[in-house]
Amino acid sequence: MNIRDRYDNDPAFRQLVDLMTIEIERGIFTLTEIREAAMCAQINFEARHPRPTSFTAMDVKTRKV
Repeated sequence: MNIRDRYDNDPAFRQLVDLMTIEIERGIFTLTEIREAAMCAQINFEARHPRPTSFTAMDVKTRKV
């Protein structure tokens, strides 16, 4: 699904986009600040929810340093 289809068909995504658009139009945030805020939210989420990792003996044997 492309971004326009998602905007048209996903109410939660549309609400998020519309909220961000309103804040840009009101002069509350610049485009750069919106991008930075989205990136910061992603970094915060990933820091709070680390992905599990696992290694097998084969991974250790074939690891190239």
